[in-house]
Amino acid sequence: MEKAQFIKLIKQYPVSAAITHLPNVFNLLPDLPTMLENNHITRGERGTMAVLRQQGFIAAVQHYLGDKWGWIFILLPLLAVHLLTLLLAAVRLTFYLFKRQWRYLLIFGVLVFYYIWAPGPVISPRYLLPALPMLIAMATQMTLKMDFTTEDNNIERITL
Repeated sequence: MEKAQFIKLIKQYPVSAAITHLPNVFNLLPDLPTMLENNHITRGERGTMAVLRQQGFIAAVQHYLGDKWGWIFILLPLLAVHLLTLLLAAVRLTFYLFKRQWRYLLIFGVLVFYYIWAPGPVISPRYLLPALPMLIAMATQMTLKMDFTTEDNNIERITL
């Protein structure tokens, strides 16, 4: 396709083009399928990604796990830790932005932003792996800044 035709399509369908080329939120999920496959709980190469694209997340989980839905409850704590890490890193990023800490924003851009945005619409958690150490460091920074001391009225406070 020629460059002019590509630009014409983008101008004609800007929202569709943006959605197609933006990263997928599922890239932020941990690589649980690899762990399940390595432990012989499930097996891959059965078309789960096609089910995910066509029928959605719940249908893909049903297709992938079959009758082994009990494993979801075992994996929930791992997912909660991962979600907490991402949330704390996002809060830390807002502090980087508001305090104009450009060095940290540059490091974030190189180590995290690129790996989250680079895959585009490709759904694979492995693209997050190079960014994970920086996200963990940001979450740790956030955790170290919190003050969980109690006062006379036994109310916990968090200072940032």
